[in-house]
Amino acid sequence: MATAVHHGETEQQASWLWDYASMRAPDRNELYYFKFTCLSIAFYMAVHLAVHLIALRKSHVYQEMSYVKRTEYRTYIVSPIHALFAVSLSTMAMFFICGDGKTVFNNDACFSTVRYIHIWALLNTCGYFFTDFFFLFFIIQGRTTLDYQTYAHHLVACATYYQTLYWMDFMCVFGCMLLFIEISSPFVCMRWLLFTHGLVESKWYAINAVAMFVVFFLSRIVYQFYVCFWFGSDWMVREYERDGLTWVKGIVFTELIIMVLLSIALNVYWMLLMCRMILRVINRASKPKGSKEEKIELVNADSLAIGNEAECGSST
Repeated sequence: MATAVHHGETEQQASWLWDYASMRAPDRNELYYFKFTCLSIAFYMAVHLAVHLIALRKSHVYQEMSYVKRTEYRTYIVSPIHALFAVSLSTMAMFFICGDGKTVFNNDACFSTVRYIHIWALLNTCGYFFTDFFFLFFIIQGRTTLDYQTYAHHLVACATYYQTLYWMDFMCVFGCMLLFIEISSPFVCMRWLLFTHGLVESKWYAINAVAMFVVFFLSRIVYQFYVCFWFGSDWMVREYERDGLTWVKGIVFTELIIMVLLSIALNVYWMLLMCRMILRVINRASKPKGSKEEKIELVNADSLAIGNEAECGSST
C-alpha cells in the first residue's frame, strides 16, 4: 500500500513538472533568467568536480596528466552531459510539449509560443558555455585560431540567447530547435577520449568514427539546413516585412541569422574534415597490419587530425 502511495506521489510530481514546463512563459523575468543561469553554472562546475574525483581514482591515464590536460579531459566528458540535456529538452519542446499532436513543424502557435521548457533549454546551454569558456580561457589558456573561434562562439551565442529571451517570441523556439544538433557531440568527444586512452586500433574507435560521421551529417548538415532554410526562412522573411519592427529587434534578429549562418559554414567545413577522417579509418581498416613505425605514423597523423576535428561538438 505504501509503495502504491509513493508511486502515485511520484506520478503527480512528474505531472506537475511537465505541466510547468509546458506553460506559456511570462514576457520577461530577468531575475529568473539570472537564477537559472547561476544554477546551470553551479551544476556544470559540480560535474567537473565529480568527474575529477572519479577519474582520479579510476583512471591511470588521468592520474598521469598535468593539471591543464586534466581540465581538457574533463571538458570532453562534460560536453556529452550537456548534449544529453540540450537534445532532450529540444526534442520535447519540438514534438511533445504542445499537446494534441501539435508540433513546431505543423502548428504556428506551437512554434511562436515561448514556454518554460524553451527558457530552460537556452539557459542550460548558456550555463554550460560560461563554464566551458572559463576552463578553456583561464585554465587551458588556448590561444590558437580554433580556440578564439570557440570563445567567440560561446560569448556570441549566450548574448544572442539572452536577447531573444528579451523579445520572447519565435526566436526563442527557433534557438531551442537548433540545440538538437548537439546530438553529434557525444561521438566527437568519444573519439578524443578513445584516442587519449590509446584505443585507436580498437574496433570501438572505428565504430565510433562511422557513427560520428553519420550522426554529424544528419544533424548538423541535413537537419540544420532543413530547419534554417526550408522551414525557418519563411518566418525570417515575414519578421523583416512585419509592420512595427523596431531597429533594436531588427539588430537582434540579424545577429541571430548571422550566428546561424556562421554555424552552418563551420559545420560544412568540419564535415569536410570528417570526410577525410572516415577515409583514413577505411584506409587503415583495409590495409594489413604494418610495421611498428607505420602504426606510429598513422597514430600521429590521427592526432594532428583530432586537433582540427575534435572541437566540432561545440558549434551549436
